[in-house]
Amino acid sequence: MRTARNLAPAGLAAVLALTMTPAAAQAQTRATAPTLAQGVVQTQAITHAQAVSGTQSVSQAQNVSQAQNVSQAQSVSQAQGISQAQGVSQAVWRTDAAAGTSAAVHAAPQDVAYLRAAHRGHLAEIAAGKAALRKSRDRDVRGLAWRLIRDHRKLDARLRGVADRLDVRIPGSPSAEQRRDLRAVLSRSGHRFDRAWLRLQVDAHEHALWLGQRELRRGHSKWVKDLARDSAPVIRHHLRAVRAEL
Repeated sequence: MRTARNLAPAGLAAVLALTMTPAAAQAQTRATAPTLAQGVVQTQAITHAQAVSGTQSVSQAQNVSQAQNVSQAQSVSQAQGISQAQGVSQAVWRTDAAAGTSAAVHAAPQDVAYLRAAHRGHLAEIAAGKAALRKSRDRDVRGLAWRLIRDHRKLDARLRGVADRLDVRIPGSPSAEQRRDLRAVLSRSGHRFDRAWLRLQVDAHEHALWLGQRELRRGHSKWVKDLARDSAPVIRHHLRAVRAEL
């Protein structure tokens, strides 16, 4: 007993442990077991919580990455859409600028009517000029015939170009009325033929001027209206020359 009292507290605890009975040791073990079990459970819970937290963090990071990818894809798609829209807008602007006006791209009924009527008129004048060269002996009449053929061929060549650009089909011959009037003139001869031919040219050129004036008032296509405006001086010159011979 004297020896036990002289030991240090730590040594005393060790001696007491050695001197404990088996029953006391078992009781102490049962008392400390729940504490150890609780520690293990708490450790497992902390580990599980950390694992769940880590999984959630990874999931959140993936979601953020996917959202960023979607946002970037949408931004690229919007940029491409804007670029395409700008390209279309520029193409439309260039088309309108080349055409002068949007109405010039598609010919209105008035523009189509003028192109077809003026084309028939040119064909009729060319045919009448050829007829005068075959039948007339008058030098002035023949000179007018050559001029009509030359000028109306030039005017009709330009008209054909405008009709092609507007996709307008034009007839291949003068109208039935124009052919009939020329046949009536050809039925005459000599001086009577010359007079009838000159009167036919007055009527034809007056009608051509009227067609051009109507196109300038009612037409829509800049190309066709320019054609009517530029043809008028040539037609007036023909009309003055024909009237001077009557």
